[in-house]
Amino acid sequence: MVACMQFINIVVHSVEEMNFRSYLQYEFTALGLDEYLEKLKRTESDRLQVQIQAYLDNVFDVGQLMEDSDTKNAALERVTQLEDNLFQTAEKLRQTEDNSLAKIADLQLQQAEYVQHIQQLQTKQLADSQYIETLKKDVETSRANTTSLENQLKIALAGGSVGTIVGGGGPSGDFPPPPPGLGQGMEGAAVQTGSAPPSAPPLPGSTAGAPPPPPPPPTSHGWSTTPSSTPSTSWWTPTTTTTSSTSWWSSPSSTATRFRTSSTPLPGGMPGAAPHGSVTIKKRINTKYRLPILNWVAFKPNQISGTVFSELDDDKVMKEEKTQLDGKRSTKKKDTGVSLLDGAKLQNISIVRRKIEHSTDQIVLAIEGMDLAFDPIETVSSLEATECLAITSFSVKNSTQLKRLLEIILAFGNYLNSAKRGSAYGFKLQSLDTLLDTKSTDRKITLLHYIVETVQLKFPEIDKFHGDLQYVDKAANVSAENLTMDINMLVNGIKKCKREYAQCSDSTILRDFLLNNEDKDAYNDVVSYYGENPKMTPPGTFFSFFTRFDAAYKKSVLENEKRKKVEQAQIEIQQNIAASKAKKEQAVKKNQQNALMAELQSKCKKDNHYKDAEDGAIENIISAFKRGKHETSL
Repeated sequence: MVACMQFINIVVHSVEEMNFRSYLQYEFTALGLDEYLEKLKRTESDRLQVQIQAYLDNVFDVGQLMEDSDTKNAALERVTQLEDNLFQTAEKLRQTEDNSLAKIADLQLQQAEYVQHIQQLQTKQLADSQYIETLKKDVETSRANTTSLENQLKIALAGGSVGTIVGGGGPSGDFPPPPPGLGQGMEGAAVQTGSAPPSAPPLPGSTAGAPPPPPPPPTSHGWSTTPSSTPSTSWWTPTTTTTSSTSWWSSPSSTATRFRTSSTPLPGGMPGAAPHGSVTIKKRINTKYRLPILNWVAFKPNQISGTVFSELDDDKVMKEEKTQLDGKRSTKKKDTGVSLLDGAKLQNISIVRRKIEHSTDQIVLAIEGMDLAFDPIETVSSLEATECLAITSFSVKNSTQLKRLLEIILAFGNYLNSAKRGSAYGFKLQSLDTLLDTKSTDRKITLLHYIVETVQLKFPEIDKFHGDLQYVDKAANVSAENLTMDINMLVNGIKKCKREYAQCSDSTILRDFLLNNEDKDAYNDVVSYYGENPKMTPPGTFFSFFTRFDAAYKKSVLENEKRKKVEQAQIEIQQNIAASKAKKEQAVKKNQQNALMAELQSKCKKDNHYKDAEDGAIENIISAFKRGKHETSL
C-alpha cells in the first residue's frame, strides 16, 4: 500500500503543467481514490499516513482556487480604488497646504504690522503717562505757590491800610526801592507809616523833570515792583492776569523740554551711564576634567547687537543645569517685448504658457488688472516658493524653542572653550555642523548626542522645535538671484502703486500687491537676526544650516535610542549571565550539600548497624541464661 501511494504521488505531483496535473488528479478521483483514502485514515502505518498526507496536501481544489481568484480580483479593484482615493486625497492635501501657506503668510504679515503698531502705541502711552505725571507735579507746585501768595497777599492787604498815606511820599514823588523780601517790605512799610506824616501830592514840575524809574524785573512769585501812579493800599501791585498766570504755570513746551531732559539717559561717555549696547563680561569656567574644544566661529561682543544672541543668556542655562543636577504672493510681471529676451527666458515662457493655457490677450489683461485669481496657485510654482520663504523666515525668527536650543548650545560651547579660548557671546550658524565633529574620549558619541540627551531629560519642551522648521526644506530651494531680480524689476512699479494706494487706500488688490515686497524684507530680517549677512547668504545656504541641523538632531535622537536599547540589552544579558551563574552555583552547592548529606546518612547507617549488633540487650540476656550467669549479670 505504501508503494502504491508513493507511485500515485510521483505520477500526479511530478507534472509541471497545471492542467495535466489537475486531469490526473481527476482521473484518480474518478477511480475512487478519494473514498479509499478516507477508509485508510484509520490505518496504523506511519509510512502510509505520510504518503496519504502528502497527496492530500498537494491536491488542487479548483473551486477554492476560483473563489480565491475572484477574491483577488475584487481585492485588486479595491486597491485600485483606494489608490485613486489616496491620490485625490493627496492632491486635496497639497491644495490645502498651498492655501494654508498663503493664509499663514498673510497672517504673519498682519501680525508683524499689529505688533509694530502696538509697540508704537505702548511707547506713545508711556511718554504720555510720563508727561501727565510731570504736568500733575507742576499743577501741585503751582497750587502750593498760589496758596502761599494768597496768604502773603492777605497779610499785605491787611497792613496796607496805613500805607496809603505813604503812597506818594517823598519830595520828589519817587518810591523807595523795593525791599528784598515781602515780609521785610511790610516791616519797612510799618516803620515808615508810624514815623512819617502824610504828604501832599507832588507838583507837576517836580515830577516832569525827573525821568521815570526803570521797571524792575519780576520776582520769583510773579509780582511786579513797578510803583503805582495812584495811591494804592500796598507797596506792590501784581502784574496783569496773563503775565501772572504764565509765570505761575509752565508752558507745555517748557514742560516737555524738562521731561525730555530729565528722561534722556546720559551719554555713554559720561560717568554713571552704561554705554549703549554694552554686554556683561563673561567669566571663564575652569572644568575639573580636560574637555575637547568646540571649533565654532564665535561672535565678538560688539557683533551681537540686534541678533538673537543679544536675547540669550547662557549663564542662566548653566545655573538651571547646576540646580537640576545638583510678500504673501509674488506675481512675476512678464515683459511684453518677447523679442528682447534671451533663449533661456523664451524657453521658460513657453513652458509656462503650456501650463497656463490662456491666450496672450487674456494674460496681458490679467497682468494689467493685477488679477491674482487669474490662475490657480498650482500652476505657478514660484508663488509657493516665495510664500514658503516668508513663512519660514517668520517662523525661524519667532521660534522661542529654537532660541532656547541655541542658548543651550552656547552654554555648552562656553563650558568647553571658556578656559582656553574665552567665553563667546554668539556663534555663526555654520558652527552647528561642528557639533558632530566634537566627540567624547572613547569616540562613541558626539557633542550633539549629549545635547540631545540633555534636552530630552532636562528641557523636554524644547524637543518640539521641529514644528517651527516645517517648511525649511522648501525655503532652501528658493533662488535668491531670481527673487532679487523679480523684486528689482517691480521696484518702480511698487513705488507707483504706493503713490496710487496713498490716494485710494480702499483697494485690496494694491494692498496685496504691496505686501509682496515684504517676503524679501522678512528674509533679510531673519538673516540679520541670526548674525549673517543677507547679501552674502542666499536662502539655500541660510536655511540649509537649519535643515542639516534638524536632520542631524533627529538622527542623534535615533542613535541615542538605539544606543540605549543596546546598553539595556547588554545589561539584560549581563543580568541573565549573572543569574545563570548564580543558579549554577546554587545547583553546585545544592549537589555538594546533597552529597554531604548522603555521605553522612550512609555513615550514620553504618554506625547504627554496629551499635545494634553490639548493644543487643535481648541477645545478651539469652546468652547469660544459657551460661547460667543470669544472677551474676543482674
